[in-house]
Amino acid sequence: MKSVPDRLQALKKNIQEYEQCFDRPKKSVKLLAVSKKQSIDSIKLAYESGQRAFGENYLQEAIGKIYHFKEKDISWHFIGKIQSNKTLAIAENFDWVHTIEREKIAFRLNEHRAKMKKVLNVLIQVNISGEDSKSGVSLEALPQMVARVKTFRWLRLRGVMGMPAQYDSFKLQRESFMPLIEAINSYHPEFDSLSIGTSQDYKAAIAVGSTMVRIGEGLFGPRPS
Repeated sequence: MKSVPDRLQALKKNIQEYEQCFDRPKKSVKLLAVSKKQSIDSIKLAYESGQRAFGENYLQEAIGKIYHFKEKDISWHFIGKIQSNKTLAIAENFDWVHTIEREKIAFRLNEHRAKMKKVLNVLIQVNISGEDSKSGVSLEALPQMVARVKTFRWLRLRGVMGMPAQYDSFKLQRESFMPLIEAINSYHPEFDSLSIGTSQDYKAAIAVGSTMVRIGEGLFGPRPS
């Protein structure tokens, strides 16, 4: 069974090969290690092997990890659903937020960061496939949400995050991302961050322009129950 360092090395090698294969600039795709439900020891192994960006879904679980590694040069990304009463803790502890889908959440995060006088990197979450089981704004509502988030001084809107319907074939995976890519290219070319691609479909995501792939099981192995 491969170790975390071995998987990390293999993932970085794959990302580099896919960048070259799909004519992407070198080092244009960042690996975000999805560390939800993973132990401190597993995160430490990834960190000691060179990983610096980690994504967490659950606030209470994440706070303990962030505190444990507070002296380390880690960039923490919140990638879970946001409740209004959690915005203060998220604003205080995270460098990035990927899951803005309501103006109310953006407003609260901005208010909290204003008190800190520190800008927060944010992404708008888009429901690419329109599935009821997934969160995010619709593609049709994206321009309006972009306009609103851009009004908040202490939020730096970097781009969008999304997760389309799951497919097994590379062709269908690539096609599932295209509505989002077309919307960005048409209306928001200023974005510099596109958080799409997981352990199952990150090759297709890199092919269409992802700048950040979110890998959990592909790095840490099966998630603990």
